[in-house]
Amino acid sequence: MQKLFNYRLDTSNLEEEEEKSETQLQKIIRIWNQLTAYFLNKGTKITILYYEKDIIYPVEGYPSTGYGIKNIISSKVQCKKEKNDDNIFELTANLNESVKNVFLKSMVEEIELDYEKITPFFHFDILNENGFSIFTSQDYGDNTLMYLTEADFKELAFNKKQKDFLISLPEIIE
Repeated sequence: MQKLFNYRLDTSNLEEEEEKSETQLQKIIRIWNQLTAYFLNKGTKITILYYEKDIIYPVEGYPSTGYGIKNIISSKVQCKKEKNDDNIFELTANLNESVKNVFLKSMVEEIELDYEKITPFFHFDILNENGFSIFTSQDYGDNTLMYLTEADFKELAFNKKQKDFLISLPEIIE
């Protein structure tokens, strides 16, 4: 079995000047998009956490999450929906082209004036064939964790500046 190295995407933005801050956030968004697209192709299932009001009252909840959930539920993919102990719904679906497209269409490259989130989805996990989370994006992408192999690094072809956005965590799974 390959070693899996645990990483976190550095989403801190310490720039004080507004223009530099926007440039930094755009770099973070581009790297987040690249990582997410990579794991959407690598994973086999996705679990999305959401509140009931995200779908029923999208203006009060998280409208993009609700929109994505509705699209996934209405697609022809087999879904499993459960409510957890925190009254949060967990929607688990196979990662087919329809589900991947919901996420790919939601990715932004440029910051919109009223939009400063990395992703419109509140929380999701991409799972491997064993049901193990290999990528998680929480708090609209502000907290992004992943497991990367040495082969993943080669395939992602990160340059030095991009690699600086990945913080190695001490956990390694063999």
